[in-house]
Amino acid sequence: MKSKYAALVLIVLLLLACSTSEAEQERTMSISEEVEQIKSMNIFHVDPAIVADGEYTGEFPFRQRYLYRVKVTVKSGRIVDIEVLENGTENEYAEKGLGVIPRILREQSPDVDAVSGATVSSKALMKCVERALKKARNAND
Repeated sequence: MKSKYAALVLIVLLLLACSTSEAEQERTMSISEEVEQIKSMNIFHVDPAIVADGEYTGEFPFRQRYLYRVKVTVKSGRIVDIEVLENGTENEYAEKGLGVIPRILREQSPDVDAVSGATVSSKALMKCVERALKKARNAND
């Protein structure tokens, strides 16, 4: 009787281990799919010249637990400052992705080249700026 009970417990444990591996694999696939989606995400130019002076925030969530958030300051039709309020995962890629901020300021557009080796963080920050400017533009319409 004890051996049948032990065998049953062993089978249940093996089934749980297999289902956990499948769930982990699905989660990993969905992360990689989301990363690929972000890498291929379009970033659109929003002309700061049509945005009223002010400070505007934009956000971009990643994996529902990481948030990118910026405050964009527009003055006299130009983006004069981008303050990163939250930088997603705060890891080395997020730090490297900050290199996109000077590019946005120089080009006066969120539609710039991503930082090599930090594409996801760069794109997330660019999307934050785009959303902030679009929100500002729409508030003025």
